[in-house]
Amino acid sequence: MILFLAIVLIITVAWSLFNPFVAMITLMGVNYINPGDLYHVFAAIHVERVVALIALVTLFARGHRFLYPKVTKWVLYFYGACLASIPLSFWISNAISSAIDFGKTIIIHMCYVALVNTRERMRIVLLAFIGMIGYLCVTSLNLYFHGVFQHTMGVDRITGLAGE
Repeated sequence: MILFLAIVLIITVAWSLFNPFVAMITLMGVNYINPGDLYHVFAAIHVERVVALIALVTLFARGHRFLYPKVTKWVLYFYGACLASIPLSFWISNAISSAIDFGKTIIIHMCYVALVNTRERMRIVLLAFIGMIGYLCVTSLNLYFHGVFQHTMGVDRITGLAGE
């Protein structure tokens, strides 16, 4: 499985160097599947950061720019409030970690707004998202039926591939 995932990542990252839309789909996949949590070799090379950097560089190198419709401005205001609240938080390290995690969502949102501008692209994004969520569902159900679950509050709960 690790070899298959490595081959898929290499192909999509290489393709991402030439197409910012593929880079955005790859970034979305890396954020949802979390290969660094599944295999430590991917965590060592910081796959999420590398793919995010490639996506942003490709986006700007191909002449695209960020767009700021009303909803994006409100998302950025909300993120600014999250960042401004870090010094006042009770658990500062967790607040920083949460702000970084939400920053990944902000980057994906900005790429969506800049690149998903046709119905065909929206359909591709939705199909990719359905495929990734379907993969997570099937693997989580497989683990559950093989006895890998968490017993919390009197209920057996399904865990994902990374144990979350």
